[in-house]
Amino acid sequence: MSGAPLLQHPYYLLSWTTMSHEQRDFRRGLALQWARTVLRPGNQLLVARCGGRSTFTMANWDGHWIVSISGIDDISPLCVLRVNGRDVVNPGLWP
Repeated sequence: MSGAPLLQHPYYLLSWTTMSHEQRDFRRGLALQWARTVLRPGNQLLVARCGGRSTFTMANWDGHWIVSISGIDDISPLCVLRVNGRDVVNPGLWP
């Protein structure tokens, strides 16, 4: 997916309103498993958030949430678009 514009990122192509709760939970589980394998403290993350995109530096985990060094503690692994400036293949995002 490297080099693809963010607007073509699968995150923007999903229709969460048409998915069942089981499908959503499955996607979240895939994203969490991927994130726990790939992400490390100190990684720069570009994430989709309400109102757009934000960049954070990862500090640690709080349950299934990513915590930034600034104390933001509700970053979903499902919303990670880039790690250290590189597009990611987050399995929770693919249809």
